[in-house]
Amino acid sequence: VLYQPILKDVDLIIGPAYSNQIKKVSDFALENEIPFIVPFSAKSEEVYTNPYMFQYNISANDQMRIMADKFLNDFKNDNIIVVYPLKEDKYTKKIFVDSLKSKMALEEMANIHFVPIDDSLKMKSFDEFLDTKHNQMNTIIVPTTDPLTLNKSLPHINSLPKKNLQILGFAEWNNIQTADLYVQQTYSYTPFKFNKD
Repeated sequence: VLYQPILKDVDLIIGPAYSNQIKKVSDFALENEIPFIVPFSAKSEEVYTNPYMFQYNISANDQMRIMADKFLNDFKNDNIIVVYPLKEDKYTKKIFVDSLKSKMALEEMANIHFVPIDDSLKMKSFDEFLDTKHNQMNTIIVPTTDPLTLNKSLPHINSLPKKNLQILGFAEWNNIQTADLYVQQTYSYTPFKFNKD
């Protein structure tokens, strides 16, 4: 199909349907400067090298890496406190935390603190890490979607003074039923865009 001369004049390519065809379509689109959308595959390295490629679905790991980049761009001047479970499980946002750690190390950022929650869900007090003297925003991250961990950590966070305090949450939190969600100012990223127009 790519050898048909008429394809060089199209405005947009939607496809391919199969992952093993992405490289060929990517090369063609790059050579002819034609935008193309990959509607089905969740993983393709070409998206990092071809400015004409748009990937509709991206992997959860890539979403977490992008979210870490966006977070650091939006909140890099804040005092950041990461309240994380010591035991990793299917609910832990490990890729997000690892991306955050490596990017902060590269930028030599010292304004991040890691506060563990142990197996019994006993949380070390993180009040000592709050910046209350310099009028700096304190951003707390609880990188999990585990309802038990959230039910243990959020009441403590919600008992803190609301001034200069915000929480970074995750889109999956919207599926959890607890009164402790969104008591504090809460941000969450989503892979979807809302268009007001």
